[in-house]
Amino acid sequence: MPTHYETLGVPPTASPEEIRRAYRQQARQFHPDRHLQSTPTAAASAASRMADVNHAWAVLSDPATKEHYDLELALVRAKAGRPAGPPPGARPAGAAPRPSTAPRPVAPRFHGGEVDVAPDAGVWALIFRAVPWLVVIFVLGGIFVFTAFAASHGSGSPSSTDPVVAPTAAVGDCIRRVSSTELDLVDCDTANDGHIVDKVSMGKPCPTDARAIYLPDENVYACVRPF
Repeated sequence: MPTHYETLGVPPTASPEEIRRAYRQQARQFHPDRHLQSTPTAAASAASRMADVNHAWAVLSDPATKEHYDLELALVRAKAGRPAGPPPGARPAGAAPRPSTAPRPVAPRFHGGEVDVAPDAGVWALIFRAVPWLVVIFVLGGIFVFTAFAASHGSGSPSSTDPVVAPTAAVGDCIRRVSSTELDLVDCDTANDGHIVDKVSMGKPCPTDARAIYLPDENVYACVRPF
């Protein structure tokens, strides 16, 4: 399964501007409005790809969710690249049996950032192996709680008093305020008040720093974030 970076065609080191530019290029290519005359198979394929692109943009365009996603990627890659070691307590073939008396505790040895504990260390081996994972779980849990709190209390919560934008607005489009109750779709290279990063149903919050604008004809909210 491709990563969000692979979906947008950018490296993990890409800047926010590079990610935004890649998203706009993908959105122009796969938006359903551009495939109205395509075959059903091609239109379905474009719609599926557009959904993946929108999901990748929703994660990578927000600093908090991007940081959370990067940590998850690092954790998955660390698990995939970890070498398989001998089972706990195993001895090399032909090794002399252990003496009947209890062995002295052996200090942990560090190899490439990991702690290697001798087989006789007993419970200390489990403690040293568990500490890095406990730290990762604690950090990820803190980020998740902070993100959930910000999303539920941020300015992106839908409000029925927000202005109405044209029903043909799509993710990636830019808007400009015309009056207190009217917005127009404009070219993103011209003066604008932000771009649509997502569409959510009623009762669901928009991403952080995105303002919710109600679209009555579609009965959804457009999540608008300034550049």
